[in-house]
Amino acid sequence: MRRIEYVLKDQHFFTKLMDDFKTAEGLRRNEALAMIYRILKVTS
Repeated sequence: MRRIEYVLKDQHFFTKLMDDFKTAEGLRRNEALAMIYRILKVTS
């Protein structure tokens, strides 16, 4: 299954991703924030 198909099937994907973003931001995990950015860029 392609990644975009997984994203479209999981209705809570972006909610989970934003929770991960907040956690990474709080921990100042720049590499995790960059990865989340790339995911959002690909899926938009």
